[in-house]
Amino acid sequence: MESEGLFRTASAVVPVYNGSDTLARCLDSLRRQGHALKEIIVIDDGSRDGSLDLLRSFAEKDLRFIVIQHGQNQGLARTLNDGIARVTGDAVLIMQQDCELAADDWIDRALVSLLANPRAVVAGTPVYPFQEMNSVEVAFGLLRDTFFVAPVEVERLAFSEFKCDLLPRSVLKAIPFDSRFRISGEDQALSIDIA
Repeated sequence: MESEGLFRTASAVVPVYNGSDTLARCLDSLRRQGHALKEIIVIDDGSRDGSLDLLRSFAEKDLRFIVIQHGQNQGLARTLNDGIARVTGDAVLIMQQDCELAADDWIDRALVSLLANPRAVVAGTPVYPFQEMNSVEVAFGLLRDTFFVAPVEVERLAFSEFKCDLLPRSVLKAIPFDSRFRISGEDQALSIDIA
């Protein structure tokens, strides 16, 4: 039985691997969230592109950023489990390094939704900045039927891609990610990691 007021705070978990091209925007969007986002756990999974230095610069300016470093790449599943094991918020935002929260009150509104629906996942809806996309990216999105317009009044039912999703911490602690699988990238397919 869920108790009232259970979802007052959130923790963010951001797995990072060679994300220097998109990481600053991702972290800045988290930095702008209110006090309900109590901690931002970023795990550098053996990056070789300067991502770790960027993470440390955010941690120097905002104490909510907690940087964890893997000496070598462990894979997405192990990285997520490492971050989830450290969270203390009532809910956990899993956010990939190439995503950003478009609204500065996203966490606050997502916690309200989660409180009203404690067995749900609050998933971010993709917003595509066409002015920043090149013609190949737009063509790829059109071919895959990625772009859509959802009516505001309609609640869409969709699966979680773990790109930008807020979940109850109790759910994530009870069901760890299987380290034999990983998300393969833009197509969001699961593939076996035999390493």
